Amino acid sequence: MVTTDIKPKRHRAKITEWLDNRGFGYVGMGEARVFVHIRDFVERIKMPETGDVITYTLGHDKQGRVCATSVMQVGYGGQVSLGAWIGLAVLLAAPVYAVVTELDRARWPGVAGAVAVASLITFALYAFDKGQAKRGAFRMPEAWLHLAELAGGWPGAFLAQRALRHKSTKPTYRFTFGVIVLFHQFVAVDLIYGWEVSRHLRELWNFVVGS
Repeated sequence: MVTTDIKPKRHRAKITEWLDNRGFGYVGMGEARVFVHIRDFVERIKMPETGDVITYTLGHDKQGRVCATSVMQVGYGGQVSLGAWIGLAVLLAAPVYAVVTELDRARWPGVAGAVAVASLITFALYAFDKGQAKRGAFRMPEAWLHLAELAGGWPGAFLAQRALRHKSTKPTYRFTFGVIVLFHQFVAVDLIYGWEVSRHLRELWNFVVGS
């Protein structure tokens, strides 16, 4: 038996009306008008406005009415600003300093290569998930992306969020990503100080638990 996966057709249209205070609007006019709700945006680069161009697939709401689903904004993203590059350089300062000052020179290429590979893999995972979102297909579990970031690919994730405009606005995702970046900063600083920071934290924990 042969089965064929039929991917939902994506439509491209301009928002003809948007009610910002109610969080929904419409594309098209008259009987061809299609309902668009803010919750159906895959990811928002900015708040929708009348005149914005979007792509979407057709679906149905709980009442069975035709509506736009898997909505994506068009014309925003694809650029990493100078400020973002500076921000990444600042975030890399402590890890790079830790590697250069605390590890043997012979280990530098290995560490740099591992981070580069992890970052490339993470960027590729972001790109894959972005493509899946556009097609309304199976999405990459967020936990997988976070694991890739935790494994050293966070610089690639940092760039992907800006270059692809993916996972760049969701508060819960951004919070977890921020915690992962801070964890890597902590490890770098702890290495610079000969693991004294973690030692003091363990002593504090033992004191609190034992008291």
